[in-house]
This record gives sequence, structure tokens and C-alpha cells, in this order.
Amino acid sequence: MRNRIRFALVGLLILVGLHVVSMMAFEHLGLGEAIWLTFTTITTTGYGDYSAKTTAGRASTIVLIYLSGIFLLTQAASAFFEFRILRRERKRRGEWRWDMRDHIVFVNAPADEPGDYLRRLLDQLHRSHAHFAAVPSLILTEAFPDGLPPDLEDDPLIVQLKGRFDDPAALDAAGVDQAQVLVILAENEGTACRTAAPSTSSIGCASGASPRASSRNAWTT
Repeated sequence: MRNRIRFALVGLLILVGLHVVSMMAFEHLGLGEAIWLTFTTITTTGYGDYSAKTTAGRASTIVLIYLSGIFLLTQAASAFFEFRILRRERKRRGEWRWDMRDHIVFVNAPADEPGDYLRRLLDQLHRSHAHFAAVPSLILTEAFPDGLPPDLEDDPLIVQLKGRFDDPAALDAAGVDQAQVLVILAENEGTACRTAAPSTSSIGCASGASPRASSRNAWTT
């Protein structure tokens, strides 16, 4: 997708340069006038103060701007919007590589009602430690293959990364080395917490029994 955008933009710049040179050669316009005519033409603004009058100038405009330039401009715009849609979808599904620092990382999610549990856990964390209210949080889990629940997804400070707790590559992508707090949740009540994460400034292990008890362990270790 990025190569497609890059190709369209490079091609567009080449066509713009060729058209500017053509207008200077065939229409005897100055550099500024040729650039102005080229950009008002390719953007279909067309103020009418300058226009190609010679046969060669008009032919250059038809080939370089109307046929090629506008096509490439449309392709570049289309690829750009497709890239934004794809990026938003990858972020929603937890497939985006985040570059975060000084954040909170939640590893795993309880098997039962993971969305509600994490929402209550975050609310408890913010109430008990007000300075964490503005700290972004990353949830490393495979519990939400279709994206976070609406109440979590609508929070601009919460993002998801799809991955497992025992995958060093996923933990590295989550930025556990740069996190302020690392909260490790057991997927099932009574299950021991295990992770391949390196040590951080604050690590806790919650069993998933209750948000209040678990969240207290999560940030006071």
C-alpha cells in the first residue's frame, strides 16, 4: 500500500515537472506562471487567467495532466484513504505495532467477561492512583479477535495488541521494557501467572477473582 502511494506521488511529481517545462517551452511562460497553470489545471480549479494556447501546449496538457496527472492524483488519494482505513482496522483488531513509552501494559484477559473486567480494573486503577488517569494503556491478549468492546475501544487511552503472554516477540512489541506498570492477569481463576516478560519497575499478578483485589496486587508489587 505504501509503495503504491509512493509510486503515484513520484509519478505525479515527474508529470508536474514535465508540464511546467512544456508550458515554459511552448507557451513562453515564466517559471512561476507555468507552475501556477500546472497546479490550477491538475487540481481542476481552472481560474482561466492562464491557459495553453498553442497546439503543442494543449497536447502536453492533455497527455500530462488530463490523462496521466489526474489519474495518478486520483490513485494517490485513493491509496492514501485505503491505507488509513486499513491502518484503523489493524489497530482495531490488535494487529498494529504500537510505539509506546511510560504506559501501562495488561498481559492476558480473564476468560469470563474480559471486557467488563478490564473496564472495572482500569476504573479502579484510575480512582486509586489519579496520576495514572492520563497514562495510556495497552492490552496484550487474544481475547478480542474482532476488536475491543465498545466501552474500551471508545477510550482514546486504551489500545490492544494481539498476542500471547508466553511470546517474547509479542511482549517486546507491547513495549514492556518501557512500561511504567506491567499487570499480568491469569486467564482463569486459580491459574498461576506465567510470562516471559523481563522485569519492570512495577509488576503484579492478578488471578481474575475480583477487580478490586486483583487491581490492588497489580500496581503495588
